[in-house]
Amino acid sequence: MIETHKIDLATFDSIVAGQRHGLAVQTLYASRLSRTLLLLREIAGGRPEYADAVDTLNVAQQRDPHAVARILTYPWVAAWASRCARADTSRDTHHIHGVAAAAARLVGLPMSHPAPSINGWRHLPTLGRHPAELTYEQSVHRGGWQPVRRVRAGAGDFHIDIAFDDVDPFRACHNHQAAPRLDEITWQRWHTLVSQAWELLAARAPYHAAGNAAGFRALSPLNAPPGGEVSATSSDAFGGFGASFSRSPADFATTIVHELRHSDINALHDLKPLYVDDTGGYFAPWRHDTRPLGAMLQGIVAFTAVASVWHAFRADASLARHATEQFALRRLQVDRALTQVTDAPELTVAGRRLVAGLRSTIDQLLEHSVPDRDRRYAAGRLTEIEARWLQRADARRR
Repeated sequence: MIETHKIDLATFDSIVAGQRHGLAVQTLYASRLSRTLLLLREIAGGRPEYADAVDTLNVAQQRDPHAVARILTYPWVAAWASRCARADTSRDTHHIHGVAAAAARLVGLPMSHPAPSINGWRHLPTLGRHPAELTYEQSVHRGGWQPVRRVRAGAGDFHIDIAFDDVDPFRACHNHQAAPRLDEITWQRWHTLVSQAWELLAARAPYHAAGNAAGFRALSPLNAPPGGEVSATSSDAFGGFGASFSRSPADFATTIVHELRHSDINALHDLKPLYVDDTGGYFAPWRHDTRPLGAMLQGIVAFTAVASVWHAFRADASLARHATEQFALRRLQVDRALTQVTDAPELTVAGRRLVAGLRSTIDQLLEHSVPDRDRRYAAGRLTEIEARWLQRADARRR
């Protein structure tokens, strides 16, 4: 059943505050499920070559609606459906057979149609892939099946069980190069990094761990740019993000929080628009290029959460120095950004409510003392970033 979802103010405020659990997560995922179902109707509507896939999905949904919902809300399935809606190609739309095959496999139905071959592989989203010349059963028994690996970490309310997906053909939706299938040693390094990052969140920032445990679904490794790191969230892929390998569990913990906050606000904006016109040439204190209003709000939301996490990490003696430095910088950057957008005429009533909530959070974080050296470091970095932004802005005007 396809529904139009609304959001009440209490749920809206909980999402803004980063309380990404309970009704908040259910609301966001329900809205994304409806969105993907609408896109599937558009992809398959009136096309006889997809009738078997649609029938399989319908029967699977009747048998186990929860299992099918998890497939249809899987970040890279949602990204695939959105991509098809924007640019219909036979290769992309035929992936509906792979989606149906995965649903059949999960609920115990026979696969009426094989997944299509994409670059020599047949993909069952959320499950894995097998060589195109073999059936699923052959690849499992003879070798060749490459499952979607999983990271399980934490405990209780702070437990995660996420897909670490380096095989899905539509995971490359972040404007960065997706990493190919990882060898076992590299995968183990990743597993250790993500597990330690999550355990650090649970131990030192339980508020953020609780807020993200319910909604974190998938991670896709990205190739790092020369000499740096990268992470990104697709507006279509709620609950997942891409990232390159990080230098430390603490840094990757903030990446998790940062990217999932982007995911929240993308979904929230679909339910309750935060602005009416995504224009404006704003200075984003964490970048050197000019940003529109939507990107500014995204950054403010994400870095507010990051500042809060770094503040929590200050209690860990081994992290205190780095965490304090990062806390001082991030809260100052968000404070500077908020001064620019508070009175933006493009903000809706919901957008103004969002900004007010973030202003309250940052004001509380600004009350915490930091050593003078960290205060000077933050002010100096902000001045440096703004000077570079002004230089680029002047160059564009010439």
